Amino acid sequence: MQELHAGGRLLYVGGIWHETHSFAAGATTKADFEAHWLLEGPALADAFAGTATEAGGALSRAAALGWSAVPGFYAAALPSGIVASGTWRELKERLIRSVQEARPDAVFLSLHGAMVAEDDLDPEATLLREVRAVVGEGVPIGVTLDSHANTSPHLVHAADVVVAYDTYPHTDFAERGAEVVELLTRMAQGERFSRALVQLPLAPPVLAQGSAGEPMRSLLAEAHALERSGACAAASWMPGFPYADVERMGMSAVLISSRPPAEVKAMAERLAQAAWEGRAKFRTELVPVAEAVRRVREAPAGPIALVDVSDNVGGGSPGDGTALLRELVQQRVAGAVVTIADRESIAKLASAAPGSRVELAAGGKADGRHGDPVPLEGVVHWSGEGRFILSGRWMKGMSMDPGRVAWVETAEGVHVVITERKVPPFDAGVLTRVGIDLASARAIVVKSALAWQAAFGDVVRGAIYVDTPGICTPYAERLPFRNRRKPLWPLDDSADFSDRRVHVFGPRRGERA
Repeated sequence: MQELHAGGRLLYVGGIWHETHSFAAGATTKADFEAHWLLEGPALADAFAGTATEAGGALSRAAALGWSAVPGFYAAALPSGIVASGTWRELKERLIRSVQEARPDAVFLSLHGAMVAEDDLDPEATLLREVRAVVGEGVPIGVTLDSHANTSPHLVHAADVVVAYDTYPHTDFAERGAEVVELLTRMAQGERFSRALVQLPLAPPVLAQGSAGEPMRSLLAEAHALERSGACAAASWMPGFPYADVERMGMSAVLISSRPPAEVKAMAERLAQAAWEGRAKFRTELVPVAEAVRRVREAPAGPIALVDVSDNVGGGSPGDGTALLRELVQQRVAGAVVTIADRESIAKLASAAPGSRVELAAGGKADGRHGDPVPLEGVVHWSGEGRFILSGRWMKGMSMDPGRVAWVETAEGVHVVITERKVPPFDAGVLTRVGIDLASARAIVVKSALAWQAAFGDVVRGAIYVDTPGICTPYAERLPFRNRRKPLWPLDDSADFSDRRVHVFGPRRGERA
């Protein structure tokens, strides 16, 4: 692309990131953000510089394009329950205050798009409206969103640039952060964008949203063709997060273009039609627990990924589901590896030295919806602090802290890695940290939908997607929704393409406040 320069202007870099599962037990509080990332000022730049993250990509590209980056406020917590009202209020106020103090020429924010707070069902839109009120109409605002965002017209109206991840499993964080900065640079030079949002009457299961498979591969190819042609500056698909019980939940696409609003609307309609016509490809099927473990036991070689889709840590589950652990022990699958988040068991293992024999009741303690505790007898192979640096394709360079970790081998030969805090299996670090040899494993239980592939896809010989109990079931009809939009396919057979919603916003013009 043609090199652009912003002439030394100030770019604010910050964000608030959370994927909220409406049916997860307990509220998400400030402590949950503190356990993950709660950064401000120089600490933000120190943490993200050179990392494969949205903020890392934004900082790097900003420097190359002549911006003076102002590291602001950033908070992120692992996916979990609804954000407590006091926590949300404090985080929002801290970010707004830091924007006011920075008086930037442009704003970059890393958001998720599926956050829900106790007293705000569309908090990211609220945040953007308040940022807009601070900086005025003439200061461009650009955001990155997760492809699981449930995008609202209020969010798209308040921003000038909206770009979502192109990949799932997510591996393009830095690229999307850099892309937003490039578009903000074009705006700093006088270009203005219209935005179109189309909300489809679709709520596809997360398990079927992979960017390498159909229908997303073809839908993303159509969006990228619009970008290559110059018709759109950015075209993003967001299949959505089907576990947020809010009216905006569902699949959407956002187009950013310097073309007239009517043309942008027409392009959005064409993308929407393609998604609707391909909706049958979003269906998915799972294997019962006992059958899945039997297949592993009879397989000629491992490792095989046993995908515990309903205890998807990256979707908000507690990470202590026990259905597969229980069955692996019962069928005596020696060499299987299971990770369980269990603070109570870790407390019992605090003084256990390697070689110690222990008895535990592992997992199944968070909410009663992911199986009962499993009685185990075994030998401790490793215990200690588990912090590690992400080294794979997911947010490479950042640190992850599962708290204390212990590796116990049961009498049946099942290897159980117990963590104090839940850890999404998007990086193998928590297993390699304790000394697990992944290549020799018979099976690896991954508490995920598809994102586990970024860490283990090159290691396993195959994968079995298992119908385990839990709140991240791909069969969303099992969940007690109260507020979601109706109709939505596949939850409602009556859903029709005429139920789509299209919102178009012309270029924003004005002077800095």
